[in-house]
This record gives sequence, structure tokens and C-alpha cells, in this order.
Amino acid sequence: MMRIGEVAVLIAVVMAMPAEGRSQTPVSGAAEKALLADIADGRLDDMSLVEAGLVASGVVWTEDLGRFRPRVEALVEAARVAAGEGATRERARRVFEWLHRDVLERYELHGVDLPGVLNDGRYNCVSATLLFNGLLEALDIRAAAILVPSHVYSVVQAGNQWIEVETTSPRGFAPARTLDEYKRFLKDRNLGGAAVRLEGSVEVENPALIQEIQGTRARVDNRVLVALVYSNIGVARLRDRDPEGALAAFSKASTVGGGIRRFRESRDAMINNLTWNLLQEGRYDDAVEMIDRARTIEDLTRNLRGRLDEWTIYAFHRKGMALVDAERFVQARDWLLVGLRRYPEQDVLRNNLEVCYTRHVSRLLDANRVREGLAVAGEGLGAFAPVPPTVGHNYAVAVQRVVQRMQTAEGRVADGLATARSCLSEGQRRGLTGSALDLLRFQVAIATFRSKDWPAAVRLFRDGVVEGLTGDRWRQNYVSALVNLSGEAVTGGTDAGLELLVEGAAILEGDGDVLGALWRVVLTSAKRLGEQGKAGRGIRLIEDTAALGLPRGDGELLRGIYVTWTAEAARAGDRGRCLAVAAEGMGAFPEDEAIRNNYEYCLDL
Repeated sequence: MMRIGEVAVLIAVVMAMPAEGRSQTPVSGAAEKALLADIADGRLDDMSLVEAGLVASGVVWTEDLGRFRPRVEALVEAARVAAGEGATRERARRVFEWLHRDVLERYELHGVDLPGVLNDGRYNCVSATLLFNGLLEALDIRAAAILVPSHVYSVVQAGNQWIEVETTSPRGFAPARTLDEYKRFLKDRNLGGAAVRLEGSVEVENPALIQEIQGTRARVDNRVLVALVYSNIGVARLRDRDPEGALAAFSKASTVGGGIRRFRESRDAMINNLTWNLLQEGRYDDAVEMIDRARTIEDLTRNLRGRLDEWTIYAFHRKGMALVDAERFVQARDWLLVGLRRYPEQDVLRNNLEVCYTRHVSRLLDANRVREGLAVAGEGLGAFAPVPPTVGHNYAVAVQRVVQRMQTAEGRVADGLATARSCLSEGQRRGLTGSALDLLRFQVAIATFRSKDWPAAVRLFRDGVVEGLTGDRWRQNYVSALVNLSGEAVTGGTDAGLELLVEGAAILEGDGDVLGALWRVVLTSAKRLGEQGKAGRGIRLIEDTAALGLPRGDGELLRGIYVTWTAEAARAGDRGRCLAVAAEGMGAFPEDEAIRNNYEYCLDL
């Protein structure tokens, strides 16, 4: 019985032929021209199926095809011996078993060319089915093919029955057909892309797969197997960056296959599976390039065009996140931006880019590279419209870190304030809202606080408190700014900021610190007016403040109010007012000597 090695010399001759003799280009050799003429009526009349498969595989010159005929004849004879006598089913089964034992050695997804099968036993579903059916044809056993989008296999007629034969598996004669088994089979044969669809970036089961098992499986003529050889070669040309060769092969496939819909589906399934395998291998750039070349095929089915979009988005998503996880943030950003230019409405890619910017800024800030962090965060604002909350928040945090360093570590208080204001303006221009905008406003307020412009700081924090911005920090810093404002006024001996203090006391509803700050300014101002001979104005200042209905506090603050009030009334010579206030004060502080002395002084007026 002949073995594959016996034809090695013949194959070597073929493989050594000049490139123009083997490549699938629009110019055909004589044998290929003969094939295309023979099959023009939809049948193979002059060539056998195996010879047609050899021609489609690249043996396009008549003399080279002639060198294969002895090997083909020897294979037919070996198959005849293997088949023996008996029922058709058993004869076909024995040929199938012999084929897997002596000819077919290992499955390869792209093992479509028959010279490759004969040379070293590489095969795929197309080449195995074509060779099996061609040998049965020579033994007068009728066989056809079942073509589904993801796969092709043989069916053999035995009486009134058609027996399915999975030619890629040594156990494939009349196999069980369940969905789970079929999915496992596709995965083992690198055809797993047929089992998957995408919803966003999530892989889900492809509902069309069920139809391949449970739907109607129509038989197709064996000439379609020849068309599939061309089609497989076309896919290989796409993979090898030869789009012109691919289009030429697809054109021949369409001519040989008669343009039937199932053939187009099968071709598209091959492109789909090749793309899926590239994705599974992490070859995302190759997958996208492969898809772009496939788009040049004019008669792609609508289904594949949709799936190519899915795979492209998936490639941008998977590579983008792989780069982010590897902290190669610049490359991830550039890759994802290319994807978003293609698919600007794809939320999954926008989310990936958001994660990229967020992690990049966080890593820079963690490394104390705050200015770089702010630069990247600012770039992130420009990459989105509208700006996602996390990107906006990262920008605000980066601003906080930069301004804090400028004002505290570097002593550049004015520059820090200018930076905070500029970044707030940029955030507003980019449409930031919510917590990100609040944090930017807070940075301007706190930078103003550090610059000791107390009136401006008071107004900024007041606005935050009045607007109900979240967090105690707005209220706490409002109080601190008011206290510092009052301290400056007391030190300077002025009533500057008194209106802001009165407003603050009302807004903060009797906050003890603010009340104390307010009354310190009021009393200091009243004393200053008294020393200037304007004690009457000082008393009115005290009384106007008291008339606001604000709490006067208690303890030392309230005692100080009574002491200053009675002293200024005495200074003004207003005996009645002095006695009334002193009496009230003594009621509250009966042991206080200063209030009593003022009272006694007023008695002598």
C-alpha cells in the first residue's frame, strides 16, 4: 500500500516551481483555464474532483498536474483495496479509516492545499472532505458535502440514507451531533470564532451556531469544495497581506461555486475564524489589519460586516486594556484613540480610555510627579465630550496636588493661586460639573486662603456654604477665614470686613467662633472710636450689632461686651444708657469688678 513519502519527489518539483506558476493571480495557467472552462456548466466533466482540487491549490500548469496523476491513480487504487466488497456504508467507512490511517496525519486550520496533504499529511475540513469525496467518486460511491458557515464535511449515500462523515476526525464516521460536542469540536479545530458573538466587550454564545446543528443542513455539489479551496487560499492571501491575490482567489471561488449563498457564508466564516484566532493569540494589530483587508471584498455578507465591526472593537478593547494593565499608558491612549476615531459612539472604548487616563494620572501622582500628572489629566479633559466624572475628578485632584506644592513646598503663593484659577476656568470651559467642579472651586478658595486675602477667601467659602456644596471643609474654612479676617481687623484697629462677619454669623447660625470674631471686631472698633472722641458712634455700633438678633455668646465674650458697652457709654457721658447696660451686666456677672466699677462711675455722672 502506498505511503505519502513515495510522492515526495513529485511534490518537491511542484514546490520548486517559479512563483508565477504557483501564486493565485488573475493570470491562470493552462490547467486552471481548463478547470474554469470545464466547470462553466456547473459540472466537472473532464477533470476528476481530486485533480480540480490540485489545480485550485496552485497546480495551474498542465505539465505539473500531469506529474500528480500517477500519485492520484495510486491513491484511488489504494482506496479501492481498502474499501473491499460489501455494503456501501461499510466500504465508505473502510476508505475513511484508511484515509486517516495512511494519508491524513495532522489537522491545521489553513491546511487547504492538496499538495500539502499529499506531501506531509496536513489537512483541514475542505481538503479532507474533497479528497475523501474524490476517492469515493472514483469508486462509484456517491458523496456530497454539507456546508455550514463555520465548517464543511461529507455525506455519503448508502441506499436511501445519507450518512454524515466528519472528515477532520478519525472518529468522524456517522458522528453524534450535539451542540456541546460541536462547540468542543470547533474549539479543537481553531474554529471557535463561530461559537462567539460580542455584546459590547462580553463574549456570548452565537445563536447562529444552533442552526448549524439543529437547522436544515442542505447538501451541496462537490464543485463547491473546489470553490472552497480557492476561498481558503483567498483568506490566506488576506492573512499574508496580499489583497489583490485574495480578491483574485475569491473571484475564482465565486465562479467555480456558482455564487451560491452558502459558499459566501462559508468564505466569510473562514475570515471570521481567522480573525478570531488572531484575537485569541493576542495579535490585535494583525487582526485589525486582516479585517481592513477583508472589508475590500465587495460581496461580504451583511452578517460578516457586522461581525468584523464587533471584532475590530474587540481588538481595540483587548489590546488597549492589556497595555493599560502593563502600565504602558501612552501606547494604550494612542491605540484607543485610533479605535474611537473609527467608532466614536462605542462606550466600551470610551470606558477603556477613561480607565487609561485615570490610572495614568494616579500612577504619576503616587510617584509625586504632580506636574506630569496635571498635564496628563488636562489632556484627558480634551479627549472627552462630555468629560466622564472620574476623568474630571482626577484633574481636580492633580490641580490640588500641584497648587499645594507651589504654595507650601515652593513658597510660590501667588503662582499657586493663579494656577488654581486658570485650572478652574479650564474645567468650566470643558463643562465639568458635580464633585470635580466643586473640588476645583475649593482649590481656588483654599489657595486664596493661603494668600491671606481674607475678604476674598471669605466670599469664596461663603458661596460654597450657601450653595450647599458637600463636605464640612467648606464650613470649617469659612469659619477660619472669618476668624482671620476679624484678627486682621482687630490688629489694624479697623472695622474692615464687619459686614462679611455679620453675614457670616447669620449664615452659620450662631457659630461660636464666628460670633466671637464678630464681637471682637465690634468691640475693638467701638474702643477705637471712643479714643477718637466718637464714643457715641462706638455705642451705636455695639447696639446695631446687638439689634441684629444674633446671639451675644456667653462667658468671657458676653462679659467683654458688657464691659466695653458700659465703658463707652460712660466715655460718651450717657448716664442712663450706662446704668441700664451695667445693671443688665451685673445681673449676668454679679461678681465682675469691671462692670461694677463702670456702674459706679456712671452714678457720679
